[in-house]
Amino acid sequence: KGDILVAIDRDLEEGTFKLDLTSPADTVARVAIPKLGGKKMEVSVAGGNATFLEEDEKYLYYLAQPGTYKFTAKVK
Repeated sequence: KGDILVAIDRDLEEGTFKLDLTSPADTVARVAIPKLGGKKMEVSVAGGNATFLEEDEKYLYYLAQPGTYKFTAKVK
């Protein structure tokens, strides 16, 4: 295993959320993308193998296999 690296950038005025994630070998990450202001979000995922799981009133959840990802979300 190893270190999980995360960088987050959120801009409430622009309605954007960005998350860079590096998940080491032999791990699985559950990633929660916030619904800014409880609004619907459009999410794109670059890199790796991430699968959408579910959503609730506050978050969109993804399952991320080992790898490097860039999650980008914007209010619709």
